[in-house]
Amino acid sequence: YVTHDQIEAMTMASRIVVMKDGYIQQIGEPKDIYDNPANKFVAGFIGTPPMNFIEGVISNDSIFTTYDGVYSLRVPEYQFNKAVEADLIGKNIVLGIRPEHIIDEEEMFSKYEGSVLDLKVDVAELLGASTNIYTSISGYNICAVVKPRIDLKIDQMIRLAFDMSKCHLFDAETEKCITVNK
Repeated sequence: YVTHDQIEAMTMASRIVVMKDGYIQQIGEPKDIYDNPANKFVAGFIGTPPMNFIEGVISNDSIFTTYDGVYSLRVPEYQFNKAVEADLIGKNIVLGIRPEHIIDEEEMFSKYEGSVLDLKVDVAELLGASTNIYTSISGYNICAVVKPRIDLKIDQMIRLAFDMSKCHLFDAETEKCITVNK
């Protein structure tokens, strides 16, 4: 069965082959492809809303910083070690994080210390069971899927925590994912 609809593929298939320009990018079970994309294309194609991508560098002290130096997120030891193995410390890297791994619950901020940012709301979509918050980090559009909130306003500042244990790191040059979620 062939489909261009990734939602249809995720819901109907027991195995998926993700192709781009006639080349196989990844083969696997839907959940494994979603959790462990082989590359940036697969990560961005599978999932709704799609994975967020932010470019920057990781320093020797496990901190991912955007190119403009404005935003920083602490990278967990496991992902940092993968970046070391791939010889990507101080080099261009793409951080990927799914919208559902960005949290707006105040009681969770201490758990994600070093990965909490104050950001401006560009758009808030109340969808009933959830709210999609759209913002940006150094020019990169970001979507967070959070519990429903009706009190969000455009241009309001909101604090968001990034569950960096769920982040993916991609080699900016090859776009290959260098991390695997446990």
